[in-house]
Amino acid sequence: MAAPKKAQDLNDRMLNCEKWVKALSGLSFNEGNFHTNLESGVALCIALNKLKPGLVADKYAKIQAKKLNPFQKRERITQFINGCKTFGVNHSDLFMPDDLFNQSNLKQVVITLENLSSTASKKNVEQPFVIGMSYAKSNKREFTKEQILKAK
Repeated sequence: MAAPKKAQDLNDRMLNCEKWVKALSGLSFNEGNFHTNLESGVALCIALNKLKPGLVADKYAKIQAKKLNPFQKRERITQFINGCKTFGVNHSDLFMPDDLFNQSNLKQVVITLENLSSTASKKNVEQPFVIGMSYAKSNKREFTKEQILKAK
C-alpha cells in the first residue's frame, strides 16, 4: 500500500491514521469515521500487536461477537495506551482514554498514533507505511586525532 499524501490539517491526519490502523489490523471499516472506527479499542490493540506481538493480551485484541459495553471499551483503550508505553512511545505523546472515548481530544489520539508509527520506524519494525514524522537515523562519525587537531 502506498503511503498517503503528507497530511497538513487534522482531518487529513485522522484519515491517514485510520488508513494506517486499518492496514495494520487487517480489519475492514468505513474510512472517514475516526471515532466510531477506533472507539472500542479493538482495532488499536490488534494494530499494536502487529507491530510487536504480545504487547496487548489476546483477549483485548480480538473481535467480539457481542457489542462491548463502555467499561470494556475503556479497558481496551487503556491496554493500548499501556502497550504504547511499553513499546517506547513518549509518555507526553500519549492520549488519555477519555480523549478517544468521549471525543474530547481527538488531536491527541492522532499524535499518539503518529508517534507510535514513528517509534516503530525508528526500531525498524515493519509497517504498511509511516504516518507522522520519522526520527532521524544515527549519523556517527569517527575522526582521527590529526583531523581533530587540524579543526582547532
